[in-house]
Amino acid sequence: MLRRVFLFCSVLVCAFALGDVVELLDGGRLVGKVIEENDDEVVILTVKGIVARVPRERTSKIERGSPEELYRKQMEELDKNDVEMVYAFA
Repeated sequence: MLRRVFLFCSVLVCAFALGDVVELLDGGRLVGKVIEENDDEVVILTVKGIVARVPRERTSKIERGSPEELYRKQMEELDKNDVEMVYAFA
């Protein structure tokens, strides 16, 4: 039993470390690994192990890379003098 829990946690950590972020038009986000992409849909394996098929017209953008890399990139682009923007980012 302990071995299964460890294996499950390892898979989640690996998926999270290799994650992409699919941002949806309604403000939602899917974090995981994009495993298939075409003109009609994006298929992502989420960090929870769920395979989600999202129609292209529901996505606003796809960011590739680990969540840590994406966070650092957003921090660099953030205007530190705009208090409202910093608060919204946090």
